[in-house]
Amino acid sequence: MAAVRTRVVVAALVGLCLPAIATAQSATRRLTTIDAIRHYPGFYHLQNVLLRGEFSQAGRRIFLKSDENELTVQLVEGITTQAGAVEVRGQIIDVGRLEPGDPRVGPLEGRDADRWPRPGEEVLLRVASVTPAPTLTGNVSVRGLALEPWRFVGKTVTVVGNFRGRNLFGDLPGAPNQGPHDFVIRATDGAVWVTGQRPRGRGFDLDVDRRIDSNRWLEVTGTVVLERGLVRIAVTRLAAATAPSEAPDVAEAATLRLPWRWCSSHRRTAKWT
Repeated sequence: MAAVRTRVVVAALVGLCLPAIATAQSATRRLTTIDAIRHYPGFYHLQNVLLRGEFSQAGRRIFLKSDENELTVQLVEGITTQAGAVEVRGQIIDVGRLEPGDPRVGPLEGRDADRWPRPGEEVLLRVASVTPAPTLTGNVSVRGLALEPWRFVGKTVTVVGNFRGRNLFGDLPGAPNQGPHDFVIRATDGAVWVTGQRPRGRGFDLDVDRRIDSNRWLEVTGTVVLERGLVRIAVTRLAAATAPSEAPDVAEAATLRLPWRWCSSHRRTAKWT
């Protein structure tokens, strides 16, 4: 009888841990652009994203606009728009990939009630947070390239990022297919492609097809290119680098119900990925 009670208690504790795990995993947000979402709606469907842009309104419809692209917006209860440049956190919904009548879509002015949209035809951004966009500085970063690449197109930049191989972790929705040594670098949830040179130099020789090299950091210098929603740096110089110390994004923080270490000690088969 005692053994049965023990199993029940453990099961209850595991049940409490699962929401914490799900919350932590869903807290990850992809830094991207409306252009990228338009080109790869299936990749971003139901993904949490962070975008920069400005709000506009036509009738009762609200849009987020940036660099000649726009996205229909639905505001979560309690969230309001702001004037000027903003950073928006929310979830992308490709309506055509949901079942007709899915409550996550909600009513939308102008939708044909007799025809459900096809995948990619109607994409929404459910906005959960709006903050003023930070003032631009002279320092270029992977984060800045991921959020506002059009500001840097054709310019030579130098950034530091974590080597991610040939998109081995699915950071980006597509590949530029410029050569056999194309690879991704990532920093603060933003990622860009690097093309034109094998990731090899003084003190490093990395393999684009092996995750084991993903603990390395590189300093990348090259020209910024934006094609079909994909940002890449046409590299002219590579050098080994160290991971920068970065302040955490408070707006991205997730509140867990129970510490993961506490949960894992009661459920040894669970894995944090």
